Amino acid sequence: MAWWRSLTCVAVLALLTACSAMTDRVPAPVEDAHILPADPNDEPKPAVWLPVPAALAPGPVFFTMPRPVHRPPPRPVRKPPPPRKEAVAPVAPPPPPKAPLIVRIQDIPGGKMRGMLDAEVQRPNGKVIGRAVDAVAAMNGTPQAVVVNLVGFMGVGDRKVRLPWQSMRFNPAPHGQPPFTLTSDTVEPTASSPGSGGSPAPPPGMMNLIDATVRTAKGQEVGHVVDVLVDATGQLQGVVLNISDSLIHDKQLIAAAWSTVHLRGDPKSPRLETDLDEKQIEASPEYVGGKPIRLVSPPTADTGSDDKSTPDSAKASAGGSAPAPSSAKQ
Repeated sequence: MAWWRSLTCVAVLALLTACSAMTDRVPAPVEDAHILPADPNDEPKPAVWLPVPAALAPGPVFFTMPRPVHRPPPRPVRKPPPPRKEAVAPVAPPPPPKAPLIVRIQDIPGGKMRGMLDAEVQRPNGKVIGRAVDAVAAMNGTPQAVVVNLVGFMGVGDRKVRLPWQSMRFNPAPHGQPPFTLTSDTVEPTASSPGSGGSPAPPPGMMNLIDATVRTAKGQEVGHVVDVLVDATGQLQGVVLNISDSLIHDKQLIAAAWSTVHLRGDPKSPRLETDLDEKQIEASPEYVGGKPIRLVSPPTADTGSDDKSTPDSAKASAGGSAPAPSSAKQ
């Protein structure tokens, strides 16, 4: 065992020798420290206190904040102005639709037409012989005769006679000559029955117009005739109707165009019918004697136009009347 201990000692010595050889090195040269000058633009960074957990540091810890970076403000973005709108005139709303016409109205200037009831009748020499009290019309609407009340002495001897329509000359002017003038002294009148006091009975196919009842196409009574309108050519142009439904109250008169009145029924006892209905009659303007006449008739397709023609009479056999402006009532 002695040799083993000797070998161990030799190994330990060899190891110590090797270690001392490895640590034998040349030391690095020692240089003096160089001091760099401070930058004048370098501002000291402010120090701030930040809390540090107690587990990491027993006391306060200093941190240096980064230097703020200066950035220029952003340039304002200018939006292009909107395109300029041209001024446009406001568009007027379309006119409201016209209300449907109820009745057509024709305005007749003064002196172009007049009522014949109670109009004076004179001879060719200018002597007044009486007054017109009625008119007689045929079934086709043409006038046939004028009923005249011949004047007696102090009202004694008055009698009604029927004179042919063709034997009369008409003057519709409100002043001046009498409205009716006989064209001849040889006219043979037809007298009424003695003691009757009424107008002579018309022959078959004819009808006395004054006081005749007028009805609608549906048979509704609307009034009765109180006057007949005649123009300068001797043509019937209208009838004046009393549409009042009471004899106690004042009369309510309208002037209906003769073209809207028809003789219907049996020629032995004809009746008068009008094309106007109840609503149109109620919407008709009032007829006033001595003022411009306003003839009414049902509306037509061209009623809205400015018609300057004379009032139409489908029953007139000849001639025409003076121009008359027309209007329409809504």
